[in-house]
Amino acid sequence: MAELLGVDARRVRLGRAASGAPIARVPGRGRVWLSASDTRGGYAVAASVAGPVGIDIERPRGRRVAADQPWLHPREQAAIAGVGAARREAVFLGIWTQKEAVLKLDGGGLGAGLAGFAVEVDPARPAGCDAAARPRLRRLAVAGLAGALASRSRRPAVVDAVRLGWPEAMRAGITAPARRPVPRWAP
Repeated sequence: MAELLGVDARRVRLGRAASGAPIARVPGRGRVWLSASDTRGGYAVAASVAGPVGIDIERPRGRRVAADQPWLHPREQAAIAGVGAARREAVFLGIWTQKEAVLKLDGGGLGAGLAGFAVEVDPARPAGCDAAARPRLRRLAVAGLAGALASRSRRPAVVDAVRLGWPEAMRAGITAPARRPVPRWAP
């Protein structure tokens, strides 16, 4: 986390906002909203000084996906049912990562009700959500992982590059984590 924030790890104080969303406080820089996700062989971290942020990544596992899952919105169920078996997992992961990113945005987690809102199901269209608060969503696709980033701010969140296990990273051409300049945040 300290590397993403560009500070010495001893200066970072982790905690939770009133909503339950994870935050970091860095003396002299104010509050930084955080979200993290991991999957077999990779992880992603997002940080924002503009407000809450949610991120999720998933690795396809070659599993069979049923369309009639009760936590899916009817529009999402129809999208999964409308594609062949070979594409179902990809469509499902596009839906799942958007939904989980939205729930992490509010700090509510999976218990907050997945079927109560729908996300954009067409991968050719921009990510989106019909939830009342209309969060901004962006799809992420790195090295075979499906993912999504959610925020409410027009200011972009900083997303740490999805880090991969080293054998996979070498195959993907990634040899070392990227270094970035220390961000300058107003408290």
